[in-house]
Amino acid sequence: MDLQCLRDRQRDTVIRAVPCYEVDLFRNAFTAGNGGDVDDTLFGRFAKRFFAANYNRKMATIPAEIHGQKYISLATFRKSGVAVYTPIWFAEEGDKLYFMTNSKLGKVKRLRNNSRVKVAPCTIRGKITGPEFEATARILPAAEAGRARQAIRAKYWLARLPWLWRNSDTDVEIVVGSVVAGR
Repeated sequence: MDLQCLRDRQRDTVIRAVPCYEVDLFRNAFTAGNGGDVDDTLFGRFAKRFFAANYNRKMATIPAEIHGQKYISLATFRKSGVAVYTPIWFAEEGDKLYFMTNSKLGKVKRLRNNSRVKVAPCTIRGKITGPEFEATARILPAAEAGRARQAIRAKYWLARLPWLWRNSDTDVEIVVGSVVAGR
């Protein structure tokens, strides 16, 4: 899905990134006869109020190479600095990625020691198929884990089977940063 940033030209800040079809729909409705200048129209005033919750907030988005993939390769780091790559199921919610795992596995131990991770699109076997991105991972407390589980269950029907996932007691949130040059 293509995203377009709504900008406040006076402050030179991003108001919100929204799907292009929504912007075009509102722009066509509110800019008639004004030469298409959004900030001086009813649409510009509407957009500033409608997206006020995200006003002046730095926008982080999921990279297009990861968006819509079935699997990503998660690289966690040992104390020695060596990366350990693991293919995982993940879900996207807003500008964050979520996955669930067992708290006894090595990747959770490595995440507790170092929250820096790398993510990249991959195959089910873990073969990386696109660029790697720097990211930060956070183990979610139980109170915040509900939305992560719900997003994963919505994406993967096998995740809805409780007997398959009875040992997955840890949910992790990933915020993606910048592209890593080479591997």
